[in-house]
Amino acid sequence: MFEKEGMPAFWMKNALIPLDILFIGADYRVIDLKKAFPCMADPCPLITTDRPFQYVLEVNQGEGDGIQTGDAVEFR
Repeated sequence: MFEKEGMPAFWMKNALIPLDILFIGADYRVIDLKKAFPCMADPCPLITTDRPFQYVLEVNQGEGDGIQTGDAVEFR
């Protein structure tokens, strides 16, 4: 969670498993979903999206299958 919307970037350096990264706006709607893979290179590629977001949810790759841009997200 970020205090306000922005466009930070992430990387997968030394990650052990591939992830789905969901970028979520301040309105709790999915802006984008990226497939991210472990990286041992230096530097690793940056992962971001082209629209500002306020929340990011990382889940095991495949868990995001079926999620579409615009889908609502609920935090409990």
